[in-house]
Amino acid sequence: MSPDPNTKKSTIASDEGKSIAYIDDFEGAKKTIPIGIGYTGWKEPSAPEQLPGLFSLTPEQRMTYKAKSFWYNITPSIVTVDDIFGGRRQVGRSDQQVTVLDFVYLPDSIGTYNWDPAEGITPDQRWGGAMVRLSSTANNLVEQNVDFVEFWMRIQDAPEDASIFLDLGLISEDVIPNRSLNTEDKNFNDAIDEGEDTGLDTLFDAQERVNFPDARDPADPSGDNFVLSQTSSLDPMAYYKINGTEGNAVLTDVGRLPDTEDLNRNGGLDSRNSYFRYEIPLDTVAANNPFISGGGFTPAGWYLYRIPLKDTSSNIGNASLSTVETIRLFVTGVSEELHVQITELNLVGSQWRKPDPEDSVLSISVVSQEENPDYTIPPGVFRERDRTRPDEEIFKNEQSLNLILTDLEDGESREAIKYLFRPLDVFNYNEMKLFIHGDEDNDPASIAYNDPETGKFSSEVFFRFGTDTNNYYEYRQPVGNGWNSISIKFDELTAIKQLARDSLSQVVKKPVPGKPDHFYQLKGNPTLISVK
Repeated sequence: MSPDPNTKKSTIASDEGKSIAYIDDFEGAKKTIPIGIGYTGWKEPSAPEQLPGLFSLTPEQRMTYKAKSFWYNITPSIVTVDDIFGGRRQVGRSDQQVTVLDFVYLPDSIGTYNWDPAEGITPDQRWGGAMVRLSSTANNLVEQNVDFVEFWMRIQDAPEDASIFLDLGLISEDVIPNRSLNTEDKNFNDAIDEGEDTGLDTLFDAQERVNFPDARDPADPSGDNFVLSQTSSLDPMAYYKINGTEGNAVLTDVGRLPDTEDLNRNGGLDSRNSYFRYEIPLDTVAANNPFISGGGFTPAGWYLYRIPLKDTSSNIGNASLSTVETIRLFVTGVSEELHVQITELNLVGSQWRKPDPEDSVLSISVVSQEENPDYTIPPGVFRERDRTRPDEEIFKNEQSLNLILTDLEDGESREAIKYLFRPLDVFNYNEMKLFIHGDEDNDPASIAYNDPETGKFSSEVFFRFGTDTNNYYEYRQPVGNGWNSISIKFDELTAIKQLARDSLSQVVKKPVPGKPDHFYQLKGNPTLISVK
């Protein structure tokens, strides 16, 4: 059209300054559901099932092995964006501080409500942790197309070979394992009235001393007293009693609500255990730790941990990702103090889907300039400036869809699919372009290997668009090392419709002029005016 109504011009040299419209630049491909790192959202945990060496113990018996854990936020935060991303993420001057959850585990200290500590055991047999109720939007992770738990973590103090564990699913609310609901709300009015700020055990200290005369700490037999003098101290021990539920009504927000085991607020105690468990090594050498997916940009030592939900270490009680309510973080098997810091804790999915959610060969993720040290930006692509901050030079992230293939058999294929909310009309455009990046190495085992002598290649990439699985256009080419540009010229593509008039049920294939091993394909009767 003249004059050209599209003022957005391509920065890629081969496009020669032509006008463009983005179908998907993949900056929005990543979908996140925040789990939350505010310390008040995390609660005392129920006793985990199937602890190493404690398989045969009842919940009451496992409680005697409970050690001390506590968690807190330092405010104002001393962690900055640069501490984590080393200049790769750019934010405004007012957004430099990053809220962080500090989690501390002390195997030599007795845990809350452990009134009868097990005798004659070693510290590495003890456990401790915290748990948090998930948002109601995260109850069906299959429907939400969630594939990962993801967080940034820095290890402040941890023994060698230590791990943390995550439980995800339906987790018992029975923190004090007596098979009945413990709550401060004696008047059942969802408010803290006089005499109700007792803590989960419903006992003030004087009554605790009567009920538990042999407890280790006579001043606070249940270990549930709330004490906090300041929130800016860098000394972890200043927060030792920050999670106490007895006396925490002095907090003006969560303290005015009764403490209760009823995390989902359905009026009863849910004691079912049906969850997945993930063991996450704290080793920060990426070659040794399959869960490290990025980071390590600064001496501060922040790393991105990405935990595929399919990579479970165990399944307790026939768990299902279609029904999840709670996440529990816990530590066991260590003999010394463990202290980690966590931020950006999310459930992560994608707008792109696998046809089979249970498929273990393909995982769909993202890689980006901000998170992955080996990521390179496609040639001619530039980070977009944040126009909402005209007074500051801030650039947005540059991100790509990441298709991770594991043990893809010869002759098989996998695909990621995106369904459009509204059909796309590209009739008035000349071509469709995208970048594909294959493995950088040229090892024969690589998916991007091309034999220099025979010219044979290991794999192809295909890109389809159409109205449904029986009516589509397709472009197919070998997977090459590094960034490769795919250019789909619509006049050449639509010309093969003439070949398909008498074979609408068959796939029609035609070589791309001037490009060996590149092919256009067509099935059915696709149209450029309704791409779904």
